Amino acid sequence: MAQIDIVRTGASVQFQPTITIVVKNDTVFWRNLDPLANHQVAIAGGQTLTSEIARFVVGQPAEVSEEVVIDVPLDYACALHATEQGSVIIAAGAVS
Repeated sequence: MAQIDIVRTGASVQFQPTITIVVKNDTVFWRNLDPLANHQVAIAGGQTLTSEIARFVVGQPAEVSEEVVIDVPLDYACALHATEQGSVIIAAGAVS
């Protein structure tokens, strides 16, 4: 299982890591560490992968998305903030 964080640095928000490598059929989830905004992960064409992930509240556990099974490589972005983008790729020859 892979975790991808949503992190704010000043006015910039990004997925960390920007590129995540998994084995085929592994699961991925996103954790929102941004204290200013909610986020929702979607693939090209607008199909959402997750529900909206609530903003981070200091002193509370970070909100996380549902787990998503990755069976093909995908590029994704925040459905609420299109400039926030990332990719999940499958390691060559790797199968879980």
